[in-house]
Amino acid sequence: MKAKKNEPTHWEAIRRTIGANIRELRLEKHLSQEALAEKTGLSRNTIVRAEWGRISLTVERLADISTALGYPPSEILERSPQEIDFQPIKWSGGRSKLGEAEH
Repeated sequence: MKAKKNEPTHWEAIRRTIGANIRELRLEKHLSQEALAEKTGLSRNTIVRAEWGRISLTVERLADISTALGYPPSEILERSPQEIDFQPIKWSGGRSKLGEAEH
């Protein structure tokens, strides 16, 4: 079955869920993306792209991230992420991106 326009595909939804779980666990440990990158040997850009569900992680990278966070990989794969309120962030020049709303 083909996803409707603007609906994530099955694999996109899985990547987004895994990414949201990584972000949630990282924040629970009070780690920045840069700190997690240093602990895993991955680039900050890779951490950002993984958290946003833009890339698929290999089993090895998932294991590196889970070890750095102090959780088993199953915790990243099985958790249901909490609802995150994303709002547009305006940049100069009219560009915008989604970011987490500040409360």
